[in-house]
Amino acid sequence: MAAKNEQEKARPSSTPIRSVLLYACYLAAIFYASDGFIPIPELQFAAFASFYLFALAKLAFPPVTATRPPQAYTGFKLKILRYYVSVAAVIGLVLPLALLLVGLYRGDRQLFRSVVPHTALLVFQIMSERVAGSSDAVSFPIRAFVPIAYNARRLFTIWSWMDVEFARPGGGGGWERFAKFVAVANMVFWSFNLFCFLLPLFLPLAMRSYYEHAIRKEKLETQRID
Repeated sequence: MAAKNEQEKARPSSTPIRSVLLYACYLAAIFYASDGFIPIPELQFAAFASFYLFALAKLAFPPVTATRPPQAYTGFKLKILRYYVSVAAVIGLVLPLALLLVGLYRGDRQLFRSVVPHTALLVFQIMSERVAGSSDAVSFPIRAFVPIAYNARRLFTIWSWMDVEFARPGGGGGWERFAKFVAVANMVFWSFNLFCFLLPLFLPLAMRSYYEHAIRKEKLETQRID
């Protein structure tokens, strides 16, 4: 019990960027809900993903340790990861929210319909990651599956967003170029995030850590029986 308390003390409760990001998510969720801009398919996906990941957590990847899994990266790698997360927050949430606010001012309903699916899913993703990261009952692989599932789904919404932006008639000036830039930046970044980080690096790390702990636990139980 004491070891667990020490581990909890050593683990940072919340970094500033995470706190700001969490509050931004809450504000965005309230903003979307009050105006009814969240499409039904995105709500259905969030509900299905939550149910499926819960089932995986109970049936396929139950926790193998009594405490939360250790951080995936430490030291310099953790510092780089935090910068990476900050960039992701700016590209994936801050810039699209700025677009939505300007679109609200300009009365651009088409922009809302194209941008909201991506940002709404990102809000659901961050909240799901927050819940998974704060629970001892969620194993490392499930924590990796959350961003993978949402990232894969959001690529389709971003593609539709790009179609809308590049199908617009010219004459929008700097505003139109900025909207296209944000859409393309999100497609490039989240494609890189899924295919160059989450799938080839983060998921194997999560699986290896999970099975190493599972094997160690099985050996300890075998020794106790013997």
